[in-house]
Amino acid sequence: MSKDGDSVAPVQRIDRIRRTVRRLVIAGVLLGVAWFTYRYDVYTIPEDYHGLEPQHMGPGTKVVMTDVDDDTVLGPGSIVLFRVPGAKTDAFGVIVGMPGEMVRIEDLSRGRARVMIEDREEDLVLPPGSRLKQGPIPDAHFLIFSGDRHLVVNAIHPDSRIFGPIPRGALRKKVVTSLWFLN
Repeated sequence: MSKDGDSVAPVQRIDRIRRTVRRLVIAGVLLGVAWFTYRYDVYTIPEDYHGLEPQHMGPGTKVVMTDVDDDTVLGPGSIVLFRVPGAKTDAFGVIVGMPGEMVRIEDLSRGRARVMIEDREEDLVLPPGSRLKQGPIPDAHFLIFSGDRHLVVNAIHPDSRIFGPIPRGALRKKVVTSLWFLN
């Protein structure tokens, strides 16, 4: 073999390695995209949902959501999409109370109340006939508030102020992250 022949073989080997690595990277990206589309959904926070702004997710924000199952970690501040009890519609809300936590309600007059959940406090409007009661939150149930907590609750923003604790089975999706760069 000539000196030139010896130098060609390593160059060909390096080219083969580069092509193989390129193919593996492309395959990995395609598998990642396929897994993402299977596992996650992209939603847009509706234009009338101002109650999620404390979590920096105002109206029109695009968010990535995943299905809620038995293994999903939930906590105060988690933003969820839940099935409205007794209806065939979904609503966004923020988990403010966990199973077993103690709820205390202090009347502030004119439909306003201070709701204390463990060491957290919410000042909000309670509608007449609210099913939100003092005492421990039942197992596998959550307190969820949606919409603007300082306005009267209505059919557009139903939450635990109307229905009381929401069962875990009604939780459909959980926000994983915001796609802030698309807003």
